[in-house]
Amino acid sequence: KLILKEKKIISERHNKKFLVLNIPVNQVEFNNKQGYNFSYLALSPAEESLLAKGWKYAIKHNKFNNLNVKADIEYMYCCMDKNSLLKNKENANKVKILLNEFGNKLKKKVDKEIPNLSSDELNAMSTLLNEHSLVIAKVDMDNAIVVMNKSDYIIKAKEIFDDKRAFENLNRNLTEEGEKELIRFLVQLKIKNKMISPQEYELMRPDTGSRTPEAYFLIKVHKSGQPVRPIISCYNSYNYYTAKYLATLLKPAISKCPSYVKDPFEFAKIIKENKNLLGLMCSLDVSSLFTNVSLEKTIDITIEKIKLFHPKLTIDDKNLRELFY
Repeated sequence: KLILKEKKIISERHNKKFLVLNIPVNQVEFNNKQGYNFSYLALSPAEESLLAKGWKYAIKHNKFNNLNVKADIEYMYCCMDKNSLLKNKENANKVKILLNEFGNKLKKKVDKEIPNLSSDELNAMSTLLNEHSLVIAKVDMDNAIVVMNKSDYIIKAKEIFDDKRAFENLNRNLTEEGEKELIRFLVQLKIKNKMISPQEYELMRPDTGSRTPEAYFLIKVHKSGQPVRPIISCYNSYNYYTAKYLATLLKPAISKCPSYVKDPFEFAKIIKENKNLLGLMCSLDVSSLFTNVSLEKTIDITIEKIKLFHPKLTIDDKNLRELFY
């Protein structure tokens, strides 16, 4: 029984890897908990099969954009010519022929590839995407997919945003204003105060026309009522590069914390090595952890750690604190 149980676990694990790698597997053996339906609509077998493939499933696209491929190949040829790699005319002609053959072979290869979704699953994808009363979201800390009513999703989102300790209603978009203010502050640190180098300035300076951060929500299917975890996507926002720079400064301090655990595997190893110790192990679940942590205290500790691991940092505590805001 132990051998059969272990064999089943290994088989399921490998099948999941095959799906991520775009390798077909026996769908009957696949774990159907890769898809959850919390909506009012009953899903068809094809829709359930599609969702069961999980969030990371790589779909093969048989559409070949011939014009884009040719443009990319021509661009590569121009780059080679610009860098004096095609000075010899005979070699240049050979490269041109080889690149042309490569484009044709690539098209033939794509045309011959077998789709890894059935026609029913492709139709199911189109149906789900066009059903505007639904939201298709990712499960929190998992590869699984959730289908839920858009109205329920909006209600859960509103509950998060109604927390006035963490969020504030604005009557205008402050992105452009924040971008200009941050650039002025960085210029002052570089030129007037001489507290950051030109290289540090370039690392932190936002691009013109910064993106406004957006929120989306991951669904906690393992909890009653399916609460959501808010994710604020700040990529290319006006303070994104500043945050990235500060995170780099803080990184050496993280692994030195007494409570630091690298990943779940290290945690499991620690538990196994200490399972004979006396006492009771407790797991605490904190509601809205990040919004309940004191921001001022967090910044104080962060500045202290950054200064400890970067004693030669020229920026003072006051201006470093300003960067966090």
